Amino acid sequence: MSNIFQTLSRFDKINIRRQHEMTIGSMAVHNVVFPAHSIDKSRSNTQAGPGLINRGRVKGKATLTLSLSGQRDRFTSVSRSTEKRREAYNMDTACRCTEDRNANAILYNILSQMDYRDPRQSNLNHSRTPHRCNCDRRRTVCLKRPSKTCQEASTVLVKTIHFMKNLPAFNQLPPNDQLALLQKCWAPLFILGLAQEGVTFEVTDTPADSMLKKILLNCQESLDVKREQPTSAGVSKLKSCLKKFGSLDLSPKEYAYLKGTMIFNPDVPELNAALFIEGLQQEAQQALKEVVLPLHPGDHGRFARILLAASMLQTITPTLLTELFFRPLIGQADLVELLVDMLLCR
Repeated sequence: MSNIFQTLSRFDKINIRRQHEMTIGSMAVHNVVFPAHSIDKSRSNTQAGPGLINRGRVKGKATLTLSLSGQRDRFTSVSRSTEKRREAYNMDTACRCTEDRNANAILYNILSQMDYRDPRQSNLNHSRTPHRCNCDRRRTVCLKRPSKTCQEASTVLVKTIHFMKNLPAFNQLPPNDQLALLQKCWAPLFILGLAQEGVTFEVTDTPADSMLKKILLNCQESLDVKREQPTSAGVSKLKSCLKKFGSLDLSPKEYAYLKGTMIFNPDVPELNAALFIEGLQQEAQQALKEVVLPLHPGDHGRFARILLAASMLQTITPTLLTELFFRPLIGQADLVELLVDMLLCR
């Protein structure tokens, strides 16, 4: 009898060993597949007792393991492709010139950090060090011939202020409303003046200050208020606007009534005579329409195109115009204050 039990015991051990060899290569514990060499033999024997594992259960377990493994591989592949698309998007939208910032010389980093007023921010930090960006959105520019262009721009600005002063309806407004309208509408009127006079200009990259100048001046310009500098993208938008009005080829009367629609803007906040100003704007629009139709009887969409082009004027910031055309002339003075003095000087 003991010999029979010993024989059965040997058969069970052989059967268990064979079944263990079939499952050891693809065994999964909590959805994690372990290789054959990483599973301890004693642990395998503990989990699979004698007579508890058959071929049907082993086959089902292997199929389930392969299914879970395939789903995990597909999920990993989708995650990797999503990550690659995210990296590609970041590369497209990021600044192309970021790598230039890490190539700055040590002396440049030291001098650049002197621009910060707070001494606690004086630690060398490449991520905060200013760098010259070659992207159109950030690349700063200046006039190529400032003496000629600034003189032409000043002439246009003086004509713009005189046009406002000679309007009887504008002079009837309260003084506070006049100043509010002046501050809001001088930039669109100035752009219309540039288009009407046919002023052209070219820009170039802003020259960088030399290291010797930074050392000698000890970065004293950092005490001044930091102003937004003209960028290549802003100048391109301005030139597109001027080109649009050039293609419309407006007559002097069309320019005059269009300027009236820009001056009398009832949307300016804190106006005392907002209703009166709104009525003046409607009268200017009606007069513009009556002028357009006789001059271009066959072009029924011209009036709408003029108003659409006028909406582009609001996208040009006064800061761009001030820094590009007038900063070389007025220095640190406030241009709006100078315009107020010109308006009040009778």
